[in-house]
Amino acid sequence: MDFTIARPSSASSLVDAGLPRRFAELLELAARLTEAPRRGEAIRALAEHAGAVHLLVFVVDHEIGVLLPAPGFPQTLPDAGRWRSFLDGLSPDVPYTKGVLPYPRRDDLMPALGVAVAGGAALVLLGGTPDPQTALALRVVLPVLASALRGEQAARAAEGHAAVARHAASQAKLLASSLDNARHALQGALGEAEAANNAKDQFLAVLSHELRTPLAPVLTTVTALLAEPGLGADLRNSLEIIRRNTELEVRLIDDLLDLTRVAKGKMPLSFATVDAHALVRQTLEICQSDIYRKGLNVTLRLDATEHQVRADPARLHQVLWNLVKNAIKFTPEGGRLELASTNEGRQFRIDVTDSGIGIEPQFLDRIFDAFEQTGGAVTRRFGGLGLGLAIAKALVQAHDGKLVARSAGMGEGATFSLTLSVVSQPSSPPRVGGSPPPGTEGVKRLRLLLVEDHRDTAAVMSRLLRGLGHEVATAGTVAAALRLVREQPFDLVLSDLGLPDGSGMDLMRELKQHFGLRGVAISGYGTEDDVLRAKDAGFIAHLTKPVNFQQVQAILTQFAATNASRA
Repeated sequence: MDFTIARPSSASSLVDAGLPRRFAELLELAARLTEAPRRGEAIRALAEHAGAVHLLVFVVDHEIGVLLPAPGFPQTLPDAGRWRSFLDGLSPDVPYTKGVLPYPRRDDLMPALGVAVAGGAALVLLGGTPDPQTALALRVVLPVLASALRGEQAARAAEGHAAVARHAASQAKLLASSLDNARHALQGALGEAEAANNAKDQFLAVLSHELRTPLAPVLTTVTALLAEPGLGADLRNSLEIIRRNTELEVRLIDDLLDLTRVAKGKMPLSFATVDAHALVRQTLEICQSDIYRKGLNVTLRLDATEHQVRADPARLHQVLWNLVKNAIKFTPEGGRLELASTNEGRQFRIDVTDSGIGIEPQFLDRIFDAFEQTGGAVTRRFGGLGLGLAIAKALVQAHDGKLVARSAGMGEGATFSLTLSVVSQPSSPPRVGGSPPPGTEGVKRLRLLLVEDHRDTAAVMSRLLRGLGHEVATAGTVAAALRLVREQPFDLVLSDLGLPDGSGMDLMRELKQHFGLRGVAISGYGTEDDVLRAKDAGFIAHLTKPVNFQQVQAILTQFAATNASRA
């Protein structure tokens, strides 16, 4: 840096230079520097008085600890690094410092003379022939001048802060108003979404009821006909086709309701220790007719030595059924199907592998999404809603397990792997189809009241119930049911929930309170809320139409056995 430090001058030399006489003029000009309107004129006069062309005053900014141009002086300097080095070189311990600085442009180099005082202030004379003696005189008044300029700087800063604060307050008010409007809009949107969701759930519940009601007499009638001895092979095959497709329709309806339960996190689970191998074998038995019809080659390798898991047996069976049915559905006739179990540490794993159409890589990550299938061509060819795997995944996650899919691509088949934690205690094979509990055969027959306003369903149900040896009376309304109960005794009531003159819920409360009767709800409504309301009303079970008659038989057998043990 081009600057030199002068030696201190003696007091006598300052007197000989005439400083006292000029000091009054300097004080007057310096005083004008404190007046913003006259500052420009005073700067030029003082610079000329000191033999220079320009004059700049710097005061320290205490927030950042560096010297900055005072208010009213140029705030931007060319080649800031060079100016910073010169200002850093100024010291209150030396009279003045000389150098060369760029001003007012980077290429305009001017001689410079600077002085500094304690407390953080400096004055720089530029151009011409700066007079050191005048600079020393200005150094004497610089603390007072710097104090005044610093006060102005503080006032401007305060004004700026106030302006910023006012602007921030205004923006905060606008933001608060915007947030309030957004909150109200969000609340409105949330309310609309909840209303739409409730409407959707209500629609699904009503749709389920309307679809189930006509299916009930179909499935019940087919069940009754299949129980008849001496059926011809052709007729039995035709009835099996009707039964199979009716059950498929019911499964689609159940999937829609299960999807709603999954979305709401209300999928009820009843955990028990389950033999997973037994469930796998039962699943294959249930799917045997579909396997036989397509001529599939099935391999069963149950190598897992630990196969007891903690699970809801019905829901785990639903998962396995979905996986096996999915494999059968997408495997061509004469294809291969393999179920293999292994243990990986304390994990039980079952792999369901098929030689079917496979899964393209881009669909593997989405195969478990609701309504997702591997392309429109697959949907048109195989049908379905794409809900089974989504529900299976949700059920497995509710069991703290894992369900993953693997495939080498189209035409290469697929493998679905289910993994669950094993438990140590043994269990008896789970009853999934509703077969009667062991030891309950031969129990007493029941006096039943069947309340059903759908004539076809009532006729077939009463026929099947009588076929089991029970006494059955039927009623189509709440009033008729109450009249029958007053006229004769009953052990159990099987009642629809939607009746022409009232609700099956109200009927059950009346029968329980005044006659001590219990009941089984039979309804086309099957949401979780429907089941809970039925239990609150006094029903011991809730069956969804079309009813699996094996479930009805199991409930009646269990009820009869329980009542017999209490008698």
